Amino acid sequence: MTIEEIFPVAQAGMSMWWSLLLAFLLAVLGSVALYVHLERKRMRGDEPLLDDEGKRIRLPLTMQQTRALWALVIGTAAMLAIVGVFFSYGAENYYHDDAMRITIYMIALGGVPLYLIAHVLAGRKYPDAEPDERDIAVMHWAPTVQVLGMTFALATWAIGLTENYWTTGYVPIAYPNLIFLSTLLVGMLSRALGVLIGYRRF
Repeated sequence: MTIEEIFPVAQAGMSMWWSLLLAFLLAVLGSVALYVHLERKRMRGDEPLLDDEGKRIRLPLTMQQTRALWALVIGTAAMLAIVGVFFSYGAENYYHDDAMRITIYMIALGGVPLYLIAHVLAGRKYPDAEPDERDIAVMHWAPTVQVLGMTFALATWAIGLTENYWTTGYVPIAYPNLIFLSTLLVGMLSRALGVLIGYRRF
């Protein structure tokens, strides 16, 4: 079977693949939202810090929290933009359409300097910040969420590609590179998410 014969079959199953991906993303987002909600509910049971006037004291964000927030915002925006490009052009055209490939590279590379700028600005905002025991505990715990996010991403690729290309027995050459890049991006996002959740745990 030639590649030209494979693509029409794959195209017929793309709706199921995107439905599976959407269901996975919704499940992950729902799980994170539920976890954060439960954490907030648990923390509300503790005695809040009050000032002399009886108002609740809200602790300012740490440097690591600020950097993680920026990483999450910039990374999520880049991921949504890249997913939008794939929806518009189709994943199989990644190696055949130069405009599509250049657009994806520009989006991915454009997020790096934006985050570096945010990283430097956050460092200047906290010039005397020294990591304490809480910061160290959070940074040691964040990779747990990172590994889970990357595992879920790889599982989604494995299930989606297997379901869509089972009858053909071939996976288009574009996908291995996309699996690698998407796993790296999900890893960075999930680490940032792990930092933010970690500050609610410790």
